[in-house]
Amino acid sequence: KMACGGIYDHAGGGFARYSVDGEWHVPHFEKMLYDNAQLLGIYARKMNDCKQYKIVVENILTWLERDMKMPNGLYAAALDADTDHDEGGYYVWRKEEIVSALADASDEFCERFDVSEEGNWEHRKNVLRKKTSDEQYLAKTGCDVGHYYLREQNALQKLLLVRAQRTLPARDPKCLTVWNAMSIRSVLMVYRQTLDSQLLSRAVVLYENLRGAITSGNRVYHGVIENQIIDRELSDNYIWMANAALGLYEETSNEVYLKHIHSSLHIVTGK
Repeated sequence: KMACGGIYDHAGGGFARYSVDGEWHVPHFEKMLYDNAQLLGIYARKMNDCKQYKIVVENILTWLERDMKMPNGLYAAALDADTDHDEGGYYVWRKEEIVSALADASDEFCERFDVSEEGNWEHRKNVLRKKTSDEQYLAKTGCDVGHYYLREQNALQKLLLVRAQRTLPARDPKCLTVWNAMSIRSVLMVYRQTLDSQLLSRAVVLYENLRGAITSGNRVYHGVIENQIIDRELSDNYIWMANAALGLYEETSNEVYLKHIHSSLHIVTGK
């Protein structure tokens, strides 16, 4: 339901923080790293069984690199909900905008994504959502699976290009230790499902960037903002860094990660 609903950004990838209704339709449009880091791992577990989930995973990974990557190589904490005091304005659409962007393909798209002249939200605007899963839709319509996904992804890419002309919501520049470590674990989960070596390299580099930014000796700090350490030591910082290091050791057998785990747990337990 979440992957179909408006809480998921069908055009740009990633999930909003929460829905304001019981159908996952209208989100509070803020996107948080910790939500998406954890959802990435959850969807990755089933991505080889469901094409729709596979696309969700791929789009979260793309969104993280495109919209959340900071100059220090870490992921930012969040994207705001509003742009120029217009909540959700970056993400929603009037039907005429979609018709202009998609031309002859707009009828099929609007039917699939619940887009209408009157809108499914406020001010005649539409939050893109699917009322049924892809599996249900394909069974009902008899569409060829390959052609369906090709048409859908082409349409969404065109809308993403249009949306790129809008002002991106402001980004919270804090890079938090736990949320980035969660991201490492979930990227590794995707790697296990795909065996894509680029994803393993991505997890390794993210870990190195994180460790370089938020550690001093054996100390692991809360995060970094504008190259300044957030000088708070919390147990979950150590535990999640150890968790990320454990995932990397499991995939690489590099014993340097075991040393990092040992130092983290030593601080937490005193042993």
